Amino acid sequence: MTWAELHGVLRASGVISTDAAPSSSDPARTSDPARTSDPARTSDPARTWDPALAGLPNSNPAITDVAYDSRTVQRGAVFVALKGLHADGTAFVRQALDRGAAAIVSEDPPSPGFTLPWAVVTDARLALALMAAAFFHHPSTEMQVVGITGTNGKTTTAYLLSSIFEAAGIRCGVLGTVAYKIGDELREATRTTPEAPDVQRLLREMVDRGSGACAMEVSSHALALRRVDGTSFAAAVFTNLTRDHLDFHGDMPSYFAAKRRLFELLPVGATPAINIDDPYGAELAGSLGRKITYGIDQAADINPGPQRPTSCSRFIPSSTKRPASIPATKTSTDAATAPTIRGCTP
Repeated sequence: MTWAELHGVLRASGVISTDAAPSSSDPARTSDPARTSDPARTSDPARTWDPALAGLPNSNPAITDVAYDSRTVQRGAVFVALKGLHADGTAFVRQALDRGAAAIVSEDPPSPGFTLPWAVVTDARLALALMAAAFFHHPSTEMQVVGITGTNGKTTTAYLLSSIFEAAGIRCGVLGTVAYKIGDELREATRTTPEAPDVQRLLREMVDRGSGACAMEVSSHALALRRVDGTSFAAAVFTNLTRDHLDFHGDMPSYFAAKRRLFELLPVGATPAINIDDPYGAELAGSLGRKITYGIDQAADINPGPQRPTSCSRFIPSSTKRPASIPATKTSTDAATAPTIRGCTP
């Protein structure tokens, strides 16, 4: 994939602010839009960007990767300078260039005299997500990706979904808190939902290894930071919302707004599944058109059958055997190892 192709993705999404590939001998190519004499270099997103306008041999390089960490840049990568809570990625552009970066994407303009492609964008995180999806050829469109969000229950739901897909004969990958499951391989999870290029790379690996589905835990951090933008979800699940992560989100309305983003990302025809026993879930369901609701206490599209109250205080597993598909830190509840109730009376 070339820089022009990735640039086209950014232009089509409307996140391009200005383009720059200045040379020291071309003052019209400075980072100041007011000094740009070439109308084709304006910020009009409707224009067709022609790499030849830069007049430089490196104006349309082949791109080998999409990177956000300067330490992992490989030769030919496009480096996206993210603004973090404690650091600004623009400060690491030099390190990225030393490692072979071929193009830069940033919310800030380049210094005068910069001679490689540099796109100034309004939202670097959105740019990163969209370029990553395009670079890996949109793997989520080749499988059924189910996003699961909520304070509690994401991991349990992800493995339940995975087992359902597998029972139906559809190989299912998992991205979540405990591990990433790609084919028959389990990898240690670095984050519940990794950064956008890592999400897309993992989804591509799943597709290439024959997976037709993925159960993905989608954290509120990932949603707020646009890590799953550009992902095509077939369905999404809301489990619940309780006080957590307020050091990041600030307050419950902001936390809920981050969770809600998953459902705003759903394409037409995708199905939301909402727990309406949770008051935030009920509010979310009320704002959606097509959806499936579930619950125990509230009347929903899906309710469990009659439940007999018991004096049982706990479940005692009848077996400690664990299916190979579930990591050692989780307990299986499939048919072969289902818990039995001991010492309980109706």
